[in-house]
Parts: sequence; C-alpha cells; structure tokens
Amino acid sequence: VSEDPLTVKVHHLKDKPYDKDDDVIKATYFQVMSTLACSLHIWHFLRHIGEINYPRLADSGAGISGANKHQNQGFFEELDVHKRQELTLELVKKEVEINKIQESIAKVVEEKISGDRRRIILTEQINAIKKELGVETDEKSACSKFRGRIDPIKDKIPEHVLKVVEEELKSCSCLKPNFDVLRAEKMLDEDHYRLSEVKERILEFIAVGRLRGTSKKIIRLSGPPGVGKTSIGRSIARALDCKFFLFSVGGLFDVAEIKGHRRTCIGAMPGKMVQCLKNVGTENPLVLIDEIDKLGVRCHDGDPASAMLELLDPEQNANFLDHYLDITIGLSKVFMDIFSSLYICNFLSL
Repeated sequence: VSEDPLTVKVHHLKDKPYDKDDDVIKATYFQVMSTLACSLHIWHFLRHIGEINYPRLADSGAGISGANKHQNQGFFEELDVHKRQELTLELVKKEVEINKIQESIAKVVEEKISGDRRRIILTEQINAIKKELGVETDEKSACSKFRGRIDPIKDKIPEHVLKVVEEELKSCSCLKPNFDVLRAEKMLDEDHYRLSEVKERILEFIAVGRLRGTSKKIIRLSGPPGVGKTSIGRSIARALDCKFFLFSVGGLFDVAEIKGHRRTCIGAMPGKMVQCLKNVGTENPLVLIDEIDKLGVRCHDGDPASAMLELLDPEQNANFLDHYLDITIGLSKVFMDIFSSLYICNFLSL
C-alpha cells in the first residue's frame, strides 16, 4: 500500500421527494414497464424489480438501453424521479424503434433470397442426410453394377425384356450438369482473360435457363478467328460438367452428313448428331457447331440449311429422323434437363 493513498468521500445522492400515489408517476411507470415487457421481450428482467419501485425501474431501464455515455450522465444527474422516468421511457422507445428497423432490414434481406437458392440448400441437406444413412447412390456405378449382372445371363433374357432393360440403363447414363453460376464464373475467368461482356451473357443464359427449367435455346458466338469462340464452348462444358462435342459444318453440302446416309450406300454412316451421342456416351452433351456461316447452299444433294433447322429447332427435333438408323430420335426429350444439352453456333458473319 502506498504511504500516501488516494482517498475519496462518497455522498449518496437522494432523490427528490415525490408522491407515490401520483397518477402521472404511476402512468409513466406502467408505460415503461409495458414497453420493456412487450416490445423488448425481457420478462425475466422485470422479475428482479420486485414491487413497485419507481427509481429502480427508471435506473434499470436506462441501463439496458443503448444510450451513450453522455445520455447516461445526464440521466444519472437527474434527481427528479418523474423526469428520470420520462428519460428512461424516451431511451426505451428509441431502442424499440431501432429493433423495428433491424427487423425490417432482416425481412427485406430474407425476401431477396430466391426460392431457387433455398431449394439448392435443401437439396444439399437431403444429399448429406442420404449419405449419412447410407442410401446415397451413384448413377454411373449403379449402371455398371447392373450391366455386370446382366451380361452373364443376357442369352437367357427374353428379347422384349432385354430391350426395356437397355433403355433404362441408357437413361441412367445421363450426366447431371453442375448449375452453380459462381463456379461457372470462376472457370470462365480461369480459362479466358477479360471478355467480360461475353462471360456476363453466358452466365445470364445459365441462370435464366436454370430458373425456367429449359434449355431449348441457342447461343451464337460471333467474331474473327482466334478470339476464343471454341475455347469458350469448352469452358462452358467444363463449368456445367457436361461432355463436349465439336463438329464443323463449313463447306458442308451433303444433307447426309447431318441426317445420315442410307444403308444401301457404300460407306454409309449415321449423321453427326448420332455420332456425337455415340462418342460422348451420354444423352446430354454440349454440342458446338463450328463455322455454320460457311454452310453449303442448296444443291442436288439437298438443302443442308433445312436439315440443320430440323436438328436445332425444338419444335421439330422431337422426331429427328436419322436415315442410317431409320428411326426417329427424340432430341427434344434429351434437352429437358436444365442445360442438359446446349448447341453453340459459331458465326463469322450473319
């Protein structure tokens, strides 16, 4: 202890005399009480006040408010109980208004969260729960598993049953694209420098397609050689986790290249779309049609532009006929998943 310690004298300030039965003081007291209880939801706090105690309620109410030090100083310097109650009521009312503003801001922010985002969160939670319960299945591994069981006994299975089994297994081979717009933006930035307008348009296309649940549209990329049209298509496929297939129609005059050759012809082959589905092994590839502006004109081999229209038009490709297979292919059904298939046409000029 210091030889000369600092000593202080404390004088307890006494409140000015007041009439406990005064109606104005009582009304102010109950107003403060109801505001604290109903608006700020602090019933547990009021239990410690005990019986009617005007000064204690005023002091406690001011203490839990968000008043700054200058307001608190002016409050505690006031010795008139009624005026101190009024100051407490003012501070508490301000606190209530601040709480209302906070609630309104939180409500606005919550409304801005789209239903699609909530659906994604719920889907992720469901997948996590399935994984914990051990009921999660991988479609690829399931297809391989069933094929491994069927191949040894294929000769014993009736033809009509085997046909149905093959159709079901093919439906399992449809890859599920990744529709994360932020992930797509990151991959586009990794693969290409700048091109901000092109990237923004592609991201809008992905976002709108996801919300509407349809992908029956075409992206046209136009520009001189070497600006990155083909690489943009590869980046989109990588961002969506889709298989990528590229074929060029520059200088193409023969309709059979699109719709397939008749099997009576020497060297007959299926059309480009059938070859695409065969090579990628999935029903939902991303197809990039290059140099479509150099497509050949109508000649004795047919009109390739009309055949291309049948391939791309969602109203017609539901029954796209390949001459080699001699059966219709429902390409419109392939595109039912959001961005499950996407055609991109490169143009140098219109």
